[in-house]
Amino acid sequence: MKIKQFSIFSFLILFASQLLFAQTGGNMVSQSAGQAQNTFSHYNYNSGVSTPVEVDPDDYMIGSGDKFLIQINHLTTTTFSVDVSPIGEMMIPGIGQVHISELKYSEAVKLIKDKCKQRYSTADVDVNLYDVRNVHIPVFGAVQNHEMITLFTESDVNNVTEPSVKTPQTAGTIQKRDMTGVTVDNKYALPASLRLSDLMSMLSLHYLAKDFEIEVRGYDDTTVVNIYNYYLKGDLDENPFLYKIRSIYIPYADVAKECIHVYGPINTKTIVPIIPGEKVYEFIQRKIQLTDITNYDAITLKRDGKIILDQSNSREDQNIELLAGDILEVSGTKRIMVNGFVREPGIYNYIQGHTVADYIAMAGGVDVKGSNKSVMIIRNENKIRNAENKLVERGDIIIVNRSMNNIFLGEISVLGFLSMIASIFLSFIVAYNTTPA
Repeated sequence: MKIKQFSIFSFLILFASQLLFAQTGGNMVSQSAGQAQNTFSHYNYNSGVSTPVEVDPDDYMIGSGDKFLIQINHLTTTTFSVDVSPIGEMMIPGIGQVHISELKYSEAVKLIKDKCKQRYSTADVDVNLYDVRNVHIPVFGAVQNHEMITLFTESDVNNVTEPSVKTPQTAGTIQKRDMTGVTVDNKYALPASLRLSDLMSMLSLHYLAKDFEIEVRGYDDTTVVNIYNYYLKGDLDENPFLYKIRSIYIPYADVAKECIHVYGPINTKTIVPIIPGEKVYEFIQRKIQLTDITNYDAITLKRDGKIILDQSNSREDQNIELLAGDILEVSGTKRIMVNGFVREPGIYNYIQGHTVADYIAMAGGVDVKGSNKSVMIIRNENKIRNAENKLVERGDIIIVNRSMNNIFLGEISVLGFLSMIASIFLSFIVAYNTTPA
């Protein structure tokens, strides 16, 4: 009887110890199967908001730093937390080593399950990716600094320490910058599921960069991407996920064979690369309307010293193919001048639908000498009076005139004016009541 009781007691101790080890031992954790998911919360670096992003199991490529939960249901339930090593392998306790780097997620899951089944043939095995790796992408070519961009997943954002300033090295050495543009031992606190367009917004490109012929070097091949097809047409094929990219090369344009000259009140550089076969209106849409907030009035195109497009603002007229060496002149749109008795006289951008009163407000309002009731518009050669509530047109000049009170009284205050009137009145009374001797 005592032997039987001892056997039962020993079995209970053994079972409890196995359960405790399954919950706390090594990298093993106790977790329900329902907690592991293929949807991750990713950090938006612009808004500071975390949003769920799904990883396509037939598309996502496994790499070093990805983290899996492996749950084996055999007699007891054991859950392992396993990372993919720098050489692309995963060591599953009690099972062995599995090489899964550069496999698609669905392929990696099948391989892990097959490996576990070799040891526990009757076990139920659940495999889930619960955290995605950081992404490291070298960027070369026509950028201000060759950079190794490190993109963090949301779960790593709070673990990023204050960046330490990196000592500049020799020319050509890969440098890193934080989101403010400072050269640091930097890492961008960004999710791995961002696309190429997100990375492009962080780069400082050389003015000769052919950002319409970006060489995206992936795991299997190299593709040439025109990012403007995404910007202007929404083509996602031209905006790949960053986790598919191993490195990026942005080529330089040949000034003599691939560039035109652009002049005018815009932020675009003087020498600008063009896409082969690009029309004038396409260039304007790509490099001026898309990248510049400056309004323009018309376009003039010169080729070999001759004007072939004169002050055009019509898309039909601008359907001309650009050639290397062309000169494109951009005429600035006519602006609004506010002058006279306002606090901040000057030139202001034209805003459709604004009235004279709106522009006076933009100019700081009427000063103490001016009057809202004495406003005039000079439009071409015409003068429009009492114009406070009239709509403004391009090129208008708004003049706020001096008030009538200020004309008569000048710098005299109201109290001074009353004192002056009182003195005149008293002098008149005294003179009137004084009789000649």
